Amino acid sequence: MSGIIPKSEANGTDICAFNNYYYIIRSDLCCYMRTSGLNESSDISIFSLHPACQNGDHYIGGDSYFHIIKGDSCRRVTNLTTDGESVVYNLHTKCQGGDHYFAAFGYFYIIFRKKGTYRRTTNMNYDLHAEEHTLHSNNSEGLYYWGPPYYKRNGKPNGSQLLSCCYFLKPVSKWGVEFCTGPDLSKDKYTAVYSVHPSVLNFLPGYGYSSVSIEKESWNEATEEEELLTFELKPNESLYLWQYKLCHGHEPVLYCCDLKINNDPNPPTVVPLHPAQP
Repeated sequence: MSGIIPKSEANGTDICAFNNYYYIIRSDLCCYMRTSGLNESSDISIFSLHPACQNGDHYIGGDSYFHIIKGDSCRRVTNLTTDGESVVYNLHTKCQGGDHYFAAFGYFYIIFRKKGTYRRTTNMNYDLHAEEHTLHSNNSEGLYYWGPPYYKRNGKPNGSQLLSCCYFLKPVSKWGVEFCTGPDLSKDKYTAVYSVHPSVLNFLPGYGYSSVSIEKESWNEATEEEELLTFELKPNESLYLWQYKLCHGHEPVLYCCDLKINNDPNPPTVVPLHPAQP
């Protein structure tokens, strides 16, 4: 299995939780996925992403707003499709330059991977009630980070509770693509580890292969066959599929099973059919 493209290499792509749902934002596709669970295929919907909400450096969910960070400013909206009730504010200098951002239990969390720390604050504009903590090394290699949805927020985490304030996607392992939940980024202690459902996995950037059967086929009678194609398509890349069509005038009479897949917008010049015998 190919690896998931990390957030650092996929600008405009992120995972966050808003109210009772998880969201996967794909600016390169101009849309986002909403699902009630990343480890299941229930209640999955795809929505268009408003142009003003595209290409953010980071996307943060919450109970009432999405926060979209670009550089040293943040756009706050109620809806990613309509850009509803949008407000833009500047980030406090100590809240800028994070590698990952997410929200949980009334706090914004900002991960600084190189420093080995994370900062949490109740307000990124004024850096209110700010604290900085050590980031445990086993919690520093996540590809994406996000907070819990509203229905899993039952209070503030403390020493006696194992409420998950943080979710993060692990690099691909022999067990496939998994994500962890934990109560404290300073400690190597997970609440649970889950496998990402294939329906959700297919929407993340990276993974998969391309294949098509080109076995010998008899053309003595009309046939129809379906092929399942899976591609690894990185953000802002293009893919072209070419199938040779033989026509009688404008009427197609034959579609060749030799499918060409490349990144060239110009059609292939090679005719895949065998030359006619004299």
